[in-house]
Amino acid sequence: MPAWTPALPPIGDTIAACGDAYPYFRVVGGRSAPGEVTVEGRRVINAASSDYLKLAGDPRLGEAAARAARDLGTSCSGSPLLTGTMPLHVELERELAAFLRRQAVLLATTGFPANLALACLFAARHLVVTDRHAHASLVDATRLGRSVNRTFRHNDMEHLDALLREAADAGQPATILTEGAFSLDGGLAALPRITGLTRHHGASLVLDSAHDIGVYGSDGRGAAEHLGCENAADLVTGTFSRPGRAGWAGHRPGRWTPRTPWRSVPRRPGSSSR
Repeated sequence: MPAWTPALPPIGDTIAACGDAYPYFRVVGGRSAPGEVTVEGRRVINAASSDYLKLAGDPRLGEAAARAARDLGTSCSGSPLLTGTMPLHVELERELAAFLRRQAVLLATTGFPANLALACLFAARHLVVTDRHAHASLVDATRLGRSVNRTFRHNDMEHLDALLREAADAGQPATILTEGAFSLDGGLAALPRITGLTRHHGASLVLDSAHDIGVYGSDGRGAAEHLGCENAADLVTGTFSRPGRAGWAGHRPGRWTPRTPWRSVPRRPGSSSR
């Protein structure tokens, strides 16, 4: 069998060639102060972090995490389906649902799998229309689902309107998938206009608020609250690794109200709990 030849040079060679200009895979040391870290022995300002509210180094959170590890251990030692659901999880889901004004919230390990879980909502005749600047986890969710997938030009409402009109004419259920605040450029989605299009075409809306919950809105509920269309999204996803490491998804009553408990979704025969 022929030897495998990498298409790219070894990462070590790339880093060495670029020197200090290479921004990736830096070894980041401890936090010397809020918004600051130590890199290669130098104290620097961390402008690449998603720790928007400077909570990652908050001593109150550190003490709470240490106390939970002492009392409950460092692992759930099982899936949520079997032995991995603790009272803290249930309490957090309820408090988060109340804060977000959602009917229910489901926790995931991080924000990426929270978005991947959306795949189960996308049926074969379903059209999912995604903003082209949407996060990779949302793109992967559409690929894992069975839906027909289209993208619309970033915040281009005329393009989105045309795609939704095609779906409506074909009798095809449609869902819009977008971020509230885009990780790519920091801009906001045109949520007021998107809201109008969902109502006009009878489409549903899934909103990834990973980069805007805790940052936008008078009560910190994100871009939708900030733009006055908080009730427009049928389902909202997010993560605590941005403003505060768990991911979550919250839904409101409507077309996706689950007919069975969220934790009772059947798995394929013989699958593991990992």
